Amino acid sequence: MVCAEDLRTFEQIAEECPAFPVNRLRYLYENRQTNGTAAANVFVKLGRLRMVNKTQLNAWVAQKQENE
Repeated sequence: MVCAEDLRTFEQIAEECPAFPVNRLRYLYENRQTNGTAAANVFVKLGRLRMVNKTQLNAWVAQKQENE
């Protein structure tokens, strides 16, 4: 279940986490089926609004780090 308090816009994530600028988040969103972010539920789409689940993004990054 998604907690609304964890949701951020691409711009908010880019401000909070400089390692993820808006363009990189857009790329991750567009390629979510191949990069694993879809399975990790990193992105949430609410109508036309694309949001990032910050908790899931952190978990996805940690998982990627473990696999390297």
